[in-house]
Amino acid sequence: MYPEASELSERDVINQVDALINRHRALPAGQMQGDEDIPVLTEVVDLQTGNIAESAESAPDIQAEMRAALARELEAWLDEKLPEAVLRVLDGLSDQMISQVAAQARLELLPRLKSTLESGSKSE
Repeated sequence: MYPEASELSERDVINQVDALINRHRALPAGQMQGDEDIPVLTEVVDLQTGNIAESAESAPDIQAEMRAALARELEAWLDEKLPEAVLRVLDGLSDQMISQVAAQARLELLPRLKSTLESGSKSE
């Protein structure tokens, strides 16, 4: 919607600065500048045309564009980072599960196996 700073020529920037300065230049005595000519923080300037639009008219469009841009960035980040994060967590869980099963086998299964082997060798 707005040109990037790199897309603006030096002349465009100078023209915009001149227009802004001329807009706020002191007027001769007796002339008053209307309030409508004073920009406020809620105005949006279209850099391509130099027109000022009230933010109430363009804010929904800008907000929708910002939401869409944020959604795209979030989706791209999740596509890139989430699989790796899930794999790390799953690797950690599988390592923990293997350690727990091995410890449980040493505590319960190994004595049972030894007892089975000892009773089998006694019966021979």
